[in-house]
Amino acid sequence: MKNLIPIFLILFLITSCRKDDEIIDTLPPITSNGSRTFGFMFNDQVWINTPKVLSTGLNVSYIESYGFTIDCIRDNKLQNNRSDVAGFLFKHIAEGVRELSEQAGDGVNIAINNPDGTIEYAVLKTGTLKISRFDKAQRIISGEFQAEVEVRNTGAKATITQGRFDVKY
Repeated sequence: MKNLIPIFLILFLITSCRKDDEIIDTLPPITSNGSRTFGFMFNDQVWINTPKVLSTGLNVSYIESYGFTIDCIRDNKLQNNRSDVAGFLFKHIAEGVRELSEQAGDGVNIAINNPDGTIEYAVLKTGTLKISRFDKAQRIISGEFQAEVEVRNTGAKATITQGRFDVKY
């Protein structure tokens, strides 16, 4: 039995690896069953988490007094050994639609590694959040979002569209 453990570990690691051509470049469907999906369009680019060995690339938490946070890590195809990070804080969670704003305590922070080695940081300007399911008993939060962000380095505007999440916290 002891000899089988290393074999299973090696098989797990081999099957967990992905080739670049296997990276999914489509948004997940909009669902509300706690399927642990997340994604959005950043300008015209698909942004989804990149699963790794022992990590989903997606971290979620909800604390009633603080809010709902989602951190998404994705591989940067232009920088083979670097990852981009998107962090979202939605301060007030309730089913329905509401405006996002820094004044209300909401936040969007995106860090993108550029080919020249610089990092761009984008922050929330305006946006909309629609919570379609907030189930405290089953610990599920599902919804959609869109936002306009500003790139700190340049002041350029960028858009987040077709945002969706369906997660258990």
